[in-house]
Amino acid sequence: IKDIADKANVSKSTVSKALGCATDINELTRERVLYCASELGYEIKKYKAQTKGNLITFVEGIDYDNVNQFGYDLILGFQIAASDAQYGVNVVSIKNTDKLNSKYEDIMKKGEYCGSFILGFKPDDYFLASIKDAGIPAVVLDNDYDSEFVARVGSDNKVGIGMVVKHLYNLGHKKIAFFGGDEDSNVTRERKNAFIESLNNNGLEFEEKLIA
Repeated sequence: IKDIADKANVSKSTVSKALGCATDINELTRERVLYCASELGYEIKKYKAQTKGNLITFVEGIDYDNVNQFGYDLILGFQIAASDAQYGVNVVSIKNTDKLNSKYEDIMKKGEYCGSFILGFKPDDYFLASIKDAGIPAVVLDNDYDSEFVARVGSDNKVGIGMVVKHLYNLGHKKIAFFGGDEDSNVTRERKNAFIESLNNNGLEFEEKLIA
């Protein structure tokens, strides 16, 4: 309880209320406490019997420590949806994808996980083979794969980029730059193509030197 309280920056009594389903606690605070408990690897034993199974989230290159970070909403949203469906979630931050490749199948089977959510990195062919060998489905943020075991979830890049370019254009900007990510990434290609199309739609000239 102390570890969770320190991480969530709340009192130990608040943690006890959140874990004990007390009614005199703000729902957002409860969600934050449960998020921190999950991230620290704690399992709420009271609900174990109600759980259909466990899921794991692998995270690399995405910050998710506080509510102001993009990754926080992603993981919290996943945890809430999983909880509603009676699944437990364990969050694992990794720093070296290559090391994970050789351990994926062992991790999934040892933890008796029935699925994984992959954030912040693009699984390579070896990793995809590990997913197939494990026979356990995975969901990847943004990147797309031709595999029966891997699904993709993400935002509508065309609509999003279109809104960005239109907003900047309405503010009077005529030269708009595009900063992408990995050139082999599906999401980078989608956003770049949408960017070029959005420039044309707003009568702006595409300049290769403004693409990075």
